[in-house]
Amino acid sequence: MGSFYKFSIVLLVLSISVFVNGQSRNGLYGFTEPGTSSIILTGAGVGYMFGDLGETKKIMSDHIGIMPTLSYKYTFPNNIGFKLSLMYGRFKHTDYETSNNARDYSSDIKLGSAAFHFEYNFFGGQYAEYPSYHTFYTFLGIGAVYSDVLLTSRKNYIKDEFLGKKVKMLNNYQAQTYTWSPIIPIGLGYEYELSSNWAVGAEYTMQIPFSDYMDGISPSGSNHFDYLMSLSFSITYKFGYSPTTTRRWNY
Repeated sequence: MGSFYKFSIVLLVLSISVFVNGQSRNGLYGFTEPGTSSIILTGAGVGYMFGDLGETKKIMSDHIGIMPTLSYKYTFPNNIGFKLSLMYGRFKHTDYETSNNARDYSSDIKLGSAAFHFEYNFFGGQYAEYPSYHTFYTFLGIGAVYSDVLLTSRKNYIKDEFLGKKVKMLNNYQAQTYTWSPIIPIGLGYEYELSSNWAVGAEYTMQIPFSDYMDGISPSGSNHFDYLMSLSFSITYKFGYSPTTTRRWNY
């Protein structure tokens, strides 16, 4: 988790510097209206992947991975907007010292996804009726996820019936699997406006693929798809001012 803490420190330093700059440039309560478009960079995000390896009845540290995200968002005057997001994540799951220790599989999982979100600001935002530097929003989308997995067995031969369609057997104990799947992201988000152009925020997302092979295997008796949960902290840059917007406030 060393990378996560480095990302967090960088995000905190950038947020403080942006906040100080925003106050000196705009005054504490003197923002002009923010842009309708946004570039969002997730500098620190953690994801938890539910799969078939390990013990899914308890949270295990190897199911947690860093998930950086890059997004573009546009908001309309009715507080509805859309967002395009690219996400990357890496996870390492294992059966070692779990209830599935007899199977003893482990996987090195690389995930990449692209998604289109519809968002709704239900409190705050640049088109809010009442002044607030806080924005709360919800979203629902559709996209695709790609999984590249190196699956390893230390004790037994890898069983072909566990694997997906695109499999490259490296030897009797290792296989490379590749899986594409549609995905539905759904979640909630929060944003705090630092200045006319800059904001920081947090977002909780659940990503639901239509596949049980995201972690490389689908053992017999598995009746559920794999899925991801993530909590990300972001820096947002806003631009593209709307000349028709007149509902901006100044305290």
